[in-house]
Amino acid sequence: MAISLDHIGGVLRAEARPQAALKYYQQSLDITQQMADEEPSNRTRQRDLALGLVNLGSVQADLDHAEEALKTSERGHTVFPEAMR
Repeated sequence: MAISLDHIGGVLRAEARPQAALKYYQQSLDITQQMADEEPSNRTRQRDLALGLVNLGSVQADLDHAEEALKTSERGHTVFPEAMR
């Protein structure tokens, strides 16, 4: 489900509909966050969380939500190295 929501967000972003994309990216991230929290040692779950955060941060930047985008993207970049251990 999270993957499908993320893909819909990507399509909407590509169609220059960032506000609509934001909704789908956030829904995807909510699911991904829950799965990552349930399995903190699962590298795939942590990697998916990192990528979801980066995607959400990108669309936040598209919407000129710079401060929020920076925080979200930094969180993604913090999670990613942990996922690769």
